[in-house]
Amino acid sequence: MSNAENNEKQTLQEKPSFLTSLLFVVFFIAVVCLTVVAGYLKPSAPPNPVVTVQSEPEGVMGTKCRLGMVFSAKKSNSVIQNVAHKTFRRVEDQLRIWETATFSNWIDDSEISRLNRGEVDQPSEEMSFVLNAAQKANLNTHGAFDVNIRPVIELWKNAAKTGTLPTEKQIQDARNKRDTIDLGGISKGYCIDLALNAMIKNASPEGAMVDIGGDVAVYGQSEHGDFWTFSIANPFDSSKVWGKFRLQTVVSLPNVEEKIYVVSAVCTSGSYYRGFDIGGVHYSHIIDPRTGKPISADKAPASVTVIANDCMTADIWATALCVIGEDGLQYLPQDVEAYFIFGPPENPRVVKSLGFSEVTLVK
Repeated sequence: MSNAENNEKQTLQEKPSFLTSLLFVVFFIAVVCLTVVAGYLKPSAPPNPVVTVQSEPEGVMGTKCRLGMVFSAKKSNSVIQNVAHKTFRRVEDQLRIWETATFSNWIDDSEISRLNRGEVDQPSEEMSFVLNAAQKANLNTHGAFDVNIRPVIELWKNAAKTGTLPTEKQIQDARNKRDTIDLGGISKGYCIDLALNAMIKNASPEGAMVDIGGDVAVYGQSEHGDFWTFSIANPFDSSKVWGKFRLQTVVSLPNVEEKIYVVSAVCTSGSYYRGFDIGGVHYSHIIDPRTGKPISADKAPASVTVIANDCMTADIWATALCVIGEDGLQYLPQDVEAYFIFGPPENPRVVKSLGFSEVTLVK
């Protein structure tokens, strides 16, 4: 056979092989394309199923209390329930101890009462922490947060009862009497933080929540995913909700598979209807520690809602901003956000910090 015949035969034999390869490549590309398209059209996978366990102990700090934890449903339900309820009981017991034995001004043998009588030489670890935090808060809020204001508050309470305004001397004397400490504007937030930390440490949930009297701290994912939803009460009608907002407490970092669970806290202070009248003039119930007098009723916010990384900080600023008003936005730390509602109810006004979450108003 000649070389030409050999080359022609070889070419004819190679053609089927080339066509087969070409068809294979086309088929492979088509499969890949269909897979990609299917991936886009396929609905996103639902979040991993979870189990939510809650408790509502009564009479904690004289108000409503809710504790909640979110667990992955991969764990045994019986194990989840057992761990959760043991943790709830432990946290509830500790909350009652902090209230009655440490921070309550209304219990004679509490640590704060004995401290005010000069009977405590060495404050407990919890008391020392809160006292130091209160001192720093007084500086950071330019005097708007003051745990020594109790004598001034009592002076104005008595004025409201008798219908007689206190004199300038009486106000100054009350301001100078700084031997009574009241940690009501900071201790509840601190106890909420401690309770949340105890739940995380003892039960290792995917998410957790502590709500005492509307002051709330949350951790990790909610039962609906990685956002927790909060409501702002309508300060002009306590039976209604003003609006709602969400906080993301699960963070995914680039190139890191494991998610980071963080804590957020929300506190609201102020009330439009609280106050008193003397001589035909309406006075706000909010006393400015810097003057020893009620803040102007027309400038007082109906409510202030504060977001922070811990509940003690949110508690402090919710109290302070009721005193300072919207001018206090310039003093806010970088990780603290605030949402003001001002009256009158027929024409309310909203002022908020730039980083506050979007609020959906409830009609």
